[in-house]
Amino acid sequence: MTVAAPVLLLEPLNRQIVELCIPRERTLSDLTEQLRTEMNGIYYRVQRLLRAGILKISRTEKRAGRPIKHYQATDESFFVAFRNTPYEDMAEYCHGLTAPSLRGFWESAFQKAQDLPGEWGLSIAYSHRRQSFMLQIQRETDHGLERNPIEQWATENHILGTFDQLRLAPEQAEAMYQELIGVYRKYTHLQDPEARPHWVGLFFAEKNHD
Repeated sequence: MTVAAPVLLLEPLNRQIVELCIPRERTLSDLTEQLRTEMNGIYYRVQRLLRAGILKISRTEKRAGRPIKHYQATDESFFVAFRNTPYEDMAEYCHGLTAPSLRGFWESAFQKAQDLPGEWGLSIAYSHRRQSFMLQIQRETDHGLERNPIEQWATENHILGTFDQLRLAPEQAEAMYQELIGVYRKYTHLQDPEARPHWVGLFFAEKNHD
């Protein structure tokens, strides 16, 4: 297998094919049925994965006419250097990975808000504490109020979306990091399989110097 061969696994359908061939061997018919797609397309991809050394023919079943080949993955893990990927760097890849989750969070967060009366828009107000303008989502009827009613609405609906830059001493940063990890792990272990899913995201890192 060449160093660049696992690049094929960056394509979702190729990954699905190999995933199916890890726990057990599969035929083209198996793969076509499982993935609900055309056999010609699956055949083309399987041939590429074979040439790359990601799949192998585990056995050939003889029969009248064309024999049936069974395919299996050659390994359960593969490595692709970023220089062989279409991504510029790790940051670009992770941004693309998390963007759908962030969009899903915001869509869920504001789904109920859209049912409230009034026109929604952006409030652009100067913050003396930050010494800059702040853009906040508000209804036109709430603009200019001392307290944004959306904050109360978010509290009642258990919605939290905070993105900030905090100036923390090393010991404070360590303490905050450990507290965030502790809360996340606590509720990860308290999950109820029958309960509704909630979007949860944690971001914490020292900012690079500009």
